[in-house]
Amino acid sequence: MWLTKNVQYKSSKPISPWRKISLGSWRPTGDSSTHTTLELNIEPVQAFLKEFNENNNCQCNVLQYFSWVMAQTIKKYPYINQSVRFGRLYQRKDVDIFLHVAIDKVKGDNLSGIVIRTAQDLSLLQFSKEVEGKLKILTELDDPEFKVIKNVFNRMPGIFSRTFLNISKFVQYKLNLWSPLFGSPRDVFGSIQISNVGSFGIDNAIVPIAPYTNIPMVVALGSLKKRPFVINDKVEAIKTVKAGFTGDHRLMDGVQFGQMQKEIIRYFNHPSSTCERTY
Repeated sequence: MWLTKNVQYKSSKPISPWRKISLGSWRPTGDSSTHTTLELNIEPVQAFLKEFNENNNCQCNVLQYFSWVMAQTIKKYPYINQSVRFGRLYQRKDVDIFLHVAIDKVKGDNLSGIVIRTAQDLSLLQFSKEVEGKLKILTELDDPEFKVIKNVFNRMPGIFSRTFLNISKFVQYKLNLWSPLFGSPRDVFGSIQISNVGSFGIDNAIVPIAPYTNIPMVVALGSLKKRPFVINDKVEAIKTVKAGFTGDHRLMDGVQFGQMQKEIIRYFNHPSSTCERTY
């Protein structure tokens, strides 16, 4: 068929009066954005990944580990994995993680990305292998999935870009329709986006949610550096990474952010015990 569903949703579910107030109070991914940051001790993870990579003949890094942890966290707390459509919340069937990729790291004006589908069901090893495979295809074949839509925008006068994006969002996410004629992959942005701003030497960042993505959260992962950090009531100089979270306040409040961050900290403090099934 030339026209199919763009996103695989479960059926919509009843929502609380407070969530209805939140949906009515905020406009999408503009004034609805809320922000928080989290600093993580990465030394236990680095020690774990060194052994993990040697045992599995792979090159899993902190970014991949963090992205996999986000998939497992969303699996445990699925309220993150929702979309707003016509005043109702729709739960996604799967957790799909979108990773931003900077093809040109010098000028920084050629961005792309890869999506790891059904990430909630992948082991860390499977997740890492899939990331490496998709990155290889993206670089060797010159961004095949986004080549068509990039050519469209290259020829389009800038004045029409916002209208095009608004129409695209309405059709693909509000009406939930997709066709290969659109020139972009199905459900292109997945459940959440993760941007590795640390690859540009940025310590910490809070990035906006692009309105046309229809995602509930974007996370910016900063650079890995030694910083003062409190461990057992003592200040030590250890390697940490800072993550900046931008979430859709219509879907998440402080309680949900707190639950999510506690789960991420658990994975970073005890990687060996939380990742047993990856061996």
